[in-house]
Amino acid sequence: MAFKYKKYSGIPKISSAVVLIAFFLPFFIVKCNDTPIDELSGVELVIGSEVKQGSDMLSDDPANHPDEEYSPPRVFAILCLFAALLSTALAFFKNESKLVLALAVSGIGLLSLLGLYFEVNSDTGPKNSGFITIHVALGYFLVMFGFLGQLIYYGLMAKVLRDRENHSKTVDDLRR
Repeated sequence: MAFKYKKYSGIPKISSAVVLIAFFLPFFIVKCNDTPIDELSGVELVIGSEVKQGSDMLSDDPANHPDEEYSPPRVFAILCLFAALLSTALAFFKNESKLVLALAVSGIGLLSLLGLYFEVNSDTGPKNSGFITIHVALGYFLVMFGFLGQLIYYGLMAKVLRDRENHSKTVDDLRR
């Protein structure tokens, strides 16, 4: 039974759209003693954002925490967004030679997401003695599963095309 890869050609397009939309959802939730203080979306991690500080961090009133700290753009978040944009562009090409590039871009996106996790968690460190914790949120998981879906799809497609080439070479050898 032959594998009908055209039947599943929408997987990279859908997962690319999910990854791009998920960048607007919360990636990380900052908590103090299990009370949510702030949420950081993927876009905020890319462009940098203000993080609540001060004596009354739980209040949304800006007068209660005038010294918000600026969190600079994260390198791994920028790399992850770049991989998401590039994988979205590659998903719409019909060329089979893109598989290696698409596989590499999906892998880079997944690895940069893992690097982002460690980069953000290293900010809490031992200086906060466990009171401030950072939890992974829905946007992070959606991006992770989107890149993982692309990685699996492109890996399977590369294997199917390689097996097809090997099969055609074997048939040609038998005909000689």
